[in-house]
Amino acid sequence: MRLIGSQYRETGAFFRKKLAFPTLFCTLFFFSVVFLSGWVFQQNQELLEQATEQIFTLFEGKNLEIEGHISPLLLLANNLIASAEGMLLGLIPFLFLPLVTLAINAAVIGGLGAYSIQLLGWRFILAGILPHGIFELPALLLAGAMGVRLCLEMIRRILRKPCTHTFPELLMETARFFLLIVTPLLVLAGLAEGYLTPLVLELVMGGI
Repeated sequence: MRLIGSQYRETGAFFRKKLAFPTLFCTLFFFSVVFLSGWVFQQNQELLEQATEQIFTLFEGKNLEIEGHISPLLLLANNLIASAEGMLLGLIPFLFLPLVTLAINAAVIGGLGAYSIQLLGWRFILAGILPHGIFELPALLLAGAMGVRLCLEMIRRILRKPCTHTFPELLMETARFFLLIVTPLLVLAGLAEGYLTPLVLELVMGGI
């Protein structure tokens, strides 16, 4: 237990020193894209229909269901891979590709939000996102922030600016944060989306 506690303390220090500002930036960027894309989709019905059709096709192609029900295990695996890939894109310098990943996810949420609000109103969209979103969105934003941090560190090394950590140390801290913080959030998100969200949606839809 003492070892686990020390690992979490070091992870907290890593967040305060290295990730606090990238996380704030990614959060503001993400929700700006959510609201902007939602507004754009609401203004263009044809664009909204095309976008939602592509989004639903994409979700169906992920094969996240077993016997007609969403599998928390498949959700977790999908989210872990997507988060890790989005984070590791930060190893490509100068392009800040993790922000592109965040923007795509934000646009998807904006499109689904606009579509759902038109059909069923705010209650439905909150019931469909909130139960698992309180875990999944922080995990997504933290993974994006780590990707941005990696990109900044890669740029510093290429420009030969002083760095406080060696590259292996940076990777170890990033991997530890992903394992101790992001992964548990995604586990909770998968359980909530697999079991809690359908129940909440059923209650909300039953009351409409």
